[in-house]
Amino acid sequence: GHVKVLDFGLAKLAADADTQDEDTRIKTSPGLIIGTPYYMSPEQALGRTLDHRSDLFSLGIVLYELIAGRLPFEGATTTETIQKITNSQPDPIARFNYSAPPELERIVRKLLEKDPARRYQSARELFVDLKNLKRDSSSGEIAKPVQPKAGTRKTAFVGAVIIGVLALIIIAAVLLRGSGAGSAEADTIDSIAVLPFVNVANDPETEYLSDGISESIINNLAGIATLRVIPRSTVFGYKGKTTALAEIASDLDVRAIVSGRVLQRGDLLNVQAELIDTKTNAQIWGARYERKLTEALALQNEISDQISARLRPAGTTGERPAVSSMTDNAEAYQLYLKGRYHWNRRTAEGIDKALGFFQQAVANDPDFALAHVGVADTYLLMEWYADRPGGEATDKAEVAIRRAIALDDEIAEAHASLGMIHQNRRDWGKSEAAYRRAIELNPDYPTARHWYNIMLMASGRFDEAYEHILVAQRLDPLSMIIGVNVVDILVAMDRDAEALETAERYMEIDPNFPQLLGILSALYSQRGRHQEAIATSRRAVELSGGTAEQTAYLAVAHAKAGQRAPAEEILRKLESRVMRGESDPYYLAPVSLALGDRDKALDALSRAIASGSESGRVVLMAADINLRSLRSDPRFIALVERMRRPSK
Repeated sequence: GHVKVLDFGLAKLAADADTQDEDTRIKTSPGLIIGTPYYMSPEQALGRTLDHRSDLFSLGIVLYELIAGRLPFEGATTTETIQKITNSQPDPIARFNYSAPPELERIVRKLLEKDPARRYQSARELFVDLKNLKRDSSSGEIAKPVQPKAGTRKTAFVGAVIIGVLALIIIAAVLLRGSGAGSAEADTIDSIAVLPFVNVANDPETEYLSDGISESIINNLAGIATLRVIPRSTVFGYKGKTTALAEIASDLDVRAIVSGRVLQRGDLLNVQAELIDTKTNAQIWGARYERKLTEALALQNEISDQISARLRPAGTTGERPAVSSMTDNAEAYQLYLKGRYHWNRRTAEGIDKALGFFQQAVANDPDFALAHVGVADTYLLMEWYADRPGGEATDKAEVAIRRAIALDDEIAEAHASLGMIHQNRRDWGKSEAAYRRAIELNPDYPTARHWYNIMLMASGRFDEAYEHILVAQRLDPLSMIIGVNVVDILVAMDRDAEALETAERYMEIDPNFPQLLGILSALYSQRGRHQEAIATSRRAVELSGGTAEQTAYLAVAHAKAGQRAPAEEILRKLESRVMRGESDPYYLAPVSLALGDRDKALDALSRAIASGSESGRVVLMAADINLRSLRSDPRFIALVERMRRPSK
């Protein structure tokens, strides 16, 4: 029941080195490692002058390891370990031990400050904080941690650590002295990333809840006019990863990070959240909550409000006007979260499930504006991810969006979706007005910029399209679909070398995104890299579930490689799908053209324009890399002009 910390006193021996025999003399100098590297302070690792604060740092490492079950700084080599000790920040303890009190984590963070002046300046100062922690824990002022199903051993162990350290510090306080030092006033925080909350139970059935809470906090914080909030699609790129917070902050160029953990047990919801200043690695705010599952909406609002209060400049609200887009119906909100979870998966199965959940949310609360937006957004993605013609789906999307706007005219997402509806119908004036309204309501909503870029490309306004997609990319740098559209506009502007470089860079982010693989295959074919094109396109077909778009890319790759038989076989299958109404005639055009049949390609495009399918794909025919050889054909030029006229 006792914790013993044994120290061989190497730092002390270094001061008395001249009195030692040659065989036992210890020197501290750069390049000479004395002691166990994992437990060194930055100044010891760098061979600098040491004092008692170096020992306090090493004590912090021991405490971190005891509580988290892992070292805060660990590399494959001594050099890598020292580099992390001197430059990297440790991950939050709460990632590895849900039961650790936030105050204990704050204490350990302070022990592990790189700058000795920002650490505890004496063991006595540390002793006071630990003693207060013990007192508050005993009095119940600190919320009791949730007990894991495995039992109470971990919590009891943490308690033993605290008690053992108290005993150690009572002795150390007598031996060590130092003056206190206050921390510098934090600079204004103007940027933040809300990382995906960790689903502690690792239950796929409750994954929607941890994702949904994170996304809701992101949306709420976006209401602070002075704060740049990283979008969901970018931060969710870190989901399931153990990337160091300092690295994430550097990648996203943010000053603060919110992280958290969610545990659902029956109808109870336990959430832990913290706000970290990435410049100082100090915890600005942290809290643990226990609520009923039906109170999830109120809880995420409470968390957002508390974080907002910490970030707003003094004396200001900094928020945009409140909107009425949410719901007080707990069941409707749960269904909405499930819908967004499956919608964000961007698969045919996910699209079907999302629609069902959004429709159930609307049935539970017909005045839930965001649920109506969810219904519309799902219909709008059916063509792209579920391979369904867009006509009927566009009509249904409009019904849902009109209802959402009637309930709340200030939802940027709703106006962006309305822009896509008008775009599918090739009503360019109304489409542009809707996109501009969405951007006016929320200039930092990347999807509005992204979809507006598509409309501008369809209209032949390539320079303007490029400007808006670059803004979207800056707002959401890890969004794969935005990356694909950056490649698309570069291709449309005949900047193939840049397009290929951009596509390969995005491959490093996600090598399994079908839409990226498709355009990359086309770029490989353009450069005569036919085997790479075929292999890449086959992978896209497999990952997409065989959508018409990716199947057409594969046929084109075969045809350009001189492999007519497989290309013709794919074309026959695509024609059958079109005959059954399961695919847009548009996808027959690039395959026919690659096989040398220009007339058949033009006929397919004409059918796509005339079919009334309201295809989202046909509007981009002038920018399609696989139709590039048609650009000078008068018949193609006439079709493009016809496409740019409203269909209704």
